[in-house]
Amino acid sequence: MRNGIIFKFALDQPIPKTQKYMYGGDERDNAAAMKAAKHELLGLSTYFSSGVTRLHYPLMCVVDYKGMRLLALSLLPIGKESIVYGSCDSGKTVHAELEDVNDLVREVGRRINVAEHYVGNNSVVARKLASCGDLEVHVGRDGKYYVIDFARALPPEAPGILCEQALSSHARGREVFYKLLRPQLLQMLEEPLNSDSFTRWSKVDPK
Repeated sequence: MRNGIIFKFALDQPIPKTQKYMYGGDERDNAAAMKAAKHELLGLSTYFSSGVTRLHYPLMCVVDYKGMRLLALSLLPIGKESIVYGSCDSGKTVHAELEDVNDLVREVGRRINVAEHYVGNNSVVARKLASCGDLEVHVGRDGKYYVIDFARALPPEAPGILCEQALSSHARGREVFYKLLRPQLLQMLEEPLNSDSFTRWSKVDPK
């Protein structure tokens, strides 16, 4: 972080307490991590373009330089304790306690054609969200609602259907985290889609 800007390198990171990488499975896949970083910007743009007022977003840009990809985003007046929507701990705790925020995100979901669904590690903590489980909304120190973490805001392609031969066996199934549908396609569909499809985030949803 420098001068109010947070910089993030798009690198495949190991999943805590496992021998797996987030995007590459058994092996690191930085190319997939770069794709996910680009979806972060596309997801933010999709939410912002929905036109729902009273939701606020960080300034963000993607920088490509000498084979590396970097996300740069503005520092927001939020902290771990300010989350009121979504999950920041991989579904162990799911927030949806502020009905005003729930209604705003639900309206975004309706406009971009993303389905409401249950999110959580089990039925006890599960809450119904109109976004991917790890999208977060915070009440800032200035009282405004800030939305962050858009990398999976859009629903994924069905795993193993497209380009299956191009994926090595160690990475198969992980593509749902970086092969996402474009917002223009969502608008063409009659039924909304679940952004957590094919992931454990949605394992408690009856559908």
